[in-house]
Parts: sequence; structure tokens; C-alpha cells
Amino acid sequence: MIKHVCVLVFSFLLLAGSSLYGQPPKVEKTAEWFQKGYYILNPVFARTSNEIAFVRRLSGKDSSINNVQHFLPGGAVNYLAPNSINARQFDPVVSMLDYKTRRLSLIDYGWGPAFSTNDNRLAYSYQVNPLQRPDKLYAEAYKGNTIKIFNKSFKKIQEVAKPLNNYLLDPFFVDSLKLVYKAGDKVNGPYGAPVAISEVDLASKRTRLVRQPGIKYRLYELMGSLT
Repeated sequence: MIKHVCVLVFSFLLLAGSSLYGQPPKVEKTAEWFQKGYYILNPVFARTSNEIAFVRRLSGKDSSINNVQHFLPGGAVNYLAPNSINARQFDPVVSMLDYKTRRLSLIDYGWGPAFSTNDNRLAYSYQVNPLQRPDKLYAEAYKGNTIKIFNKSFKKIQEVAKPLNNYLLDPFFVDSLKLVYKAGDKVNGPYGAPVAISEVDLASKRTRLVRQPGIKYRLYELMGSLT
């Protein structure tokens, strides 16, 4: 469990010269952002811009902080569905921060953001069902979760994949128009994990199964990281 709620961006200054051989690089903190009462999860950096995407979620310890004004930080750009906040204050929110201007954008309810290779799109697993305090994040809590994409240029959200049975998670761009993601299921009592991998072509809308679920000794073979 994450204890300290912050996003840190570091620049590494590698100095040339034979006299510095073997010395560790100098580290300089260039930006910091946090919000009291919230966890920050799954941070990922854009390749070509000053943006970092992450999931912001109300912490259990500080769950009394649940008013709308606090949920929507001052100056934040809000793309969340209208009138959804009161029912979804315990849900994860896919967020995007420009760490130079400190401009925060609240994109949608979901998990695991991933930038496309040209940084124009942000994919994530959409949290379909509102979470209730104090929800335990078993497989049932993710049931029905789809894969969505936020187009930064057009400021629009598009659903690109739906689960056949349980839920989808962990999107990852192969290139700017091909997206790989996992399917999850119950694997150990109520707990969930990824068990299959698929790919969708955003131009043709065609989906193909990359790795089907495997079973050994009556148990699923679990899928690891795609990166």
C-alpha cells in the first residue's frame, strides 16, 4: 500500500569526462505534486511532452475527505461524466498532470493509464461499476471493465474493447494505432489476475487474440508485464 501521496519527476544529469568515471549521476528534483487524502498509483511519463498520467484514488485512512470541492482540485480540467462525482468519490480517477505548468486534468474513472507512442492518446481500463467504501478489490469489483482511449487532440473518449466474460486491464501501445491489453478472471478464490492477451487495431477496429488462457493443474497460467 502506498503511504506517501506524491508524484516526483527527476532529471538525471550525466556529466562527461574521464575524471567522473564510476561516479553516480547527480539527481535533481524538478517537480512535485500531491493531494492530501489521496493515493497516487500507476504513474507513467509521456515521451514527448511534460505530462505524467496516473490514477488518483481516495485513501481509506482519509476517507472523510469526500466533498465535491476537494474531489475537484481548484483549476483542474474536468472531463468526468456530469453528475457522476457524488456516486463515484471512492473510484479511481485517471488523471494527467503537466508538471511544468502544474495543470491537472481529470480524464475518467479507471486504472492503468498508458500513453500512445506519439503521446496523442491515453488508454486505460475503465472502472464500470462504482466502488463503495470500504471495497476490497476482488475480481468481482472489476467485472465488466472495458478499455477506453482519451484522444488528447479532440478531447474525446472512445471505448475500443469489451470483455467477453470478466474484465479487461493493463493496456499498452505497440505503436500509435495498435493497442495490446489483458483479460482478467478469478484465479484464487475471489482474487483476480490477467489470464489472456489481445490486440486491437484502432484504424481497422479489428481485434485478435495474442495469447489465450492456459490452464495447468486446473489453475490459470498468469500473464506478466507487457512492457
